[in-house]
Amino acid sequence: MSPKSGLMYSFAAIAAVSIIAQADEVAAASSHVVRAGDTLWSISQQHNVSLANLKAYNNLNSDRLAIGQTLKLSGNAPTTVKPAATPATSGTGTVTTAALNMRAAAGTWHQVLVTIPKGQTLTPIQTSGAWTKVSYGGKTGWVHNGYLTNSSVKPTTPSTPTKPAAPQEQSINQSYVTTANLNVRQGPGIGYALVTSIPNGTTVKATKQIGTWVYVTHNGKSGYVSTGYLKQTTTAPSAPVTPNAGDGGAGNEAFDYVVNTPSLNVRASASTSSAIIGSVKSGQTLRVVQTSNGWHQIYIGNTTGFVAASYVKAVPKGSTVNPTPTPAPSQGAGIAAIAVAKKYVGTPYIWASSNPANGGFDCSGLIHYAFNQAGYNVPRTNVATYWAGSYFGTQLSKTFVPQAGDLVFFENTYTAGPSHMGIMINADTFIHAGTYGLGYNTISKEPYWKSRVIGYKRP
Repeated sequence: MSPKSGLMYSFAAIAAVSIIAQADEVAAASSHVVRAGDTLWSISQQHNVSLANLKAYNNLNSDRLAIGQTLKLSGNAPTTVKPAATPATSGTGTVTTAALNMRAAAGTWHQVLVTIPKGQTLTPIQTSGAWTKVSYGGKTGWVHNGYLTNSSVKPTTPSTPTKPAAPQEQSINQSYVTTANLNVRQGPGIGYALVTSIPNGTTVKATKQIGTWVYVTHNGKSGYVSTGYLKQTTTAPSAPVTPNAGDGGAGNEAFDYVVNTPSLNVRASASTSSAIIGSVKSGQTLRVVQTSNGWHQIYIGNTTGFVAASYVKAVPKGSTVNPTPTPAPSQGAGIAAIAVAKKYVGTPYIWASSNPANGGFDCSGLIHYAFNQAGYNVPRTNVATYWAGSYFGTQLSKTFVPQAGDLVFFENTYTAGPSHMGIMINADTFIHAGTYGLGYNTISKEPYWKSRVIGYKRP
């Protein structure tokens, strides 16, 4: 085999395996049917259509979309450059499987040099990751491997990824108040059909739980709702327990109960699969209500929750040496949050999700999950509230030089105002849950992100 034919075969094999790559380089599609989780911004990025043009093609005056709605992706047929006459290379040539943008460099944010029609033969020059440098029509540029193939190489069927074990259903007896207008679905996930909706401020009772979803009934209709939009009001233990004798406050007559680990999750019921409703810190004295089967029921805020007794020590009253105070949240919380986020790199973007049990995260959901797992107790809310409120400290201007663990905020992405956020892993690169899943972007190298930074916060 000659070096040239070897290059062609290797290139074709890479291209064939990459056939499942992201679809943002397809230029031939004429329409898009809106699916759950779609936004105008994500659709514009997927199909390489500007947000302004997408609105103009469909006479849209707002960003609201409806599932099943069909959107036009162009107003006129895309302009293509006719290639110079090139003899076809049967069996060895690499050809496009769709009209394909050739760009000035490897990345969807770089300038489009020419649109290559479907079925054209290309000459590979260099491959870098999911992109290949090619020559076409007298021009040289980069194309995505996902839309290249070779007639002599059959694509390799990708192996089916192993699905994580599904969360187990458990019986609970818990009352909540909704903190937003909340959809009720037929199953525990946003992919299930809607049953009804519950107005903000409504009290509901949950009878079972799967992961971060609980089963409730409202106005005679039952289904699952996300605990991310519920506030706990009362907790009933899942099994009979014997109350501690004594003051019912901080421990009992003889003991204080002190947290003996850096950070301890407080859960809605006495189970490690139950929803996390808060956390307590090392050295903190707990107000224990009752104890049973290795769990303490404690007061937390204006409600109660459960902590594992193995991470709590009983200290005789009067003999307690003041524990070392837990330091205020600092850069360490951000560093720990980065470590949590990195575990889920590659997981998809899931609208309104703040737990990996749902299959992925949205941007603010990732922040909520990562920081709470890192011991920084913060409620679940949206980007605009995280930016405007006191959460994560004071606002720092976009001229501030961030460090690893700082939060970065962006505006005017899929909607006007503060609308996206991530965690800086150094002074320039951040990790976040974006349109194409959880991953990394670099501000200085990507004009889209650089132009939308509004500032930073340091937890």
